[in-house]
Amino acid sequence: MILCISKSFTKKKLQSINRTQNNQLRSITTDYDRLSEEEKQLLLYLMDHHQIVRKKAVQLLKIGETKTKEVFNELLDKELIKRKGKGRATFYTLTNN
Repeated sequence: MILCISKSFTKKKLQSINRTQNNQLRSITTDYDRLSEEEKQLLLYLMDHHQIVRKKAVQLLKIGETKTKEVFNELLDKELIKRKGKGRATFYTLTNN
């Protein structure tokens, strides 16, 4: 599945969902071009579905489990997503959910 969405629309949508705990807008539009295609795909999926598990991410991205884990870790480091649950019940959501 290839996502064809205009960059400006995606930036606005990402900007609207990415807020700090103080409810202040933390713009990622300046960093948007620095995100990998896999990171962008996961963020877009999360905007529509609100959560994702590792197995679904592997299917969505069509990459291996190790690379998928690296993508999740990059997004976690950038504080764009957060991990919930433990073990087999682990899933990921956007930071403001």
